[in-house]
Amino acid sequence: MTAAYTAKELNVDAGDRVVFLHELNGWSWCELESTGECGWIPNECLSTER
Repeated sequence: MTAAYTAKELNVDAGDRVVFLHELNGWSWCELESTGECGWIPNECLSTER
């Protein structure tokens, strides 16, 4: 199976809220809540809200 892919990384700051959309090879495709911008974030840079 093939799928469209973009290598766009999403720049975020500590405390920014993102919506997780899907994961691939240690990266998560997310949407930044404040702007609606989407891109990849390394999984090690993410934490869940508690």
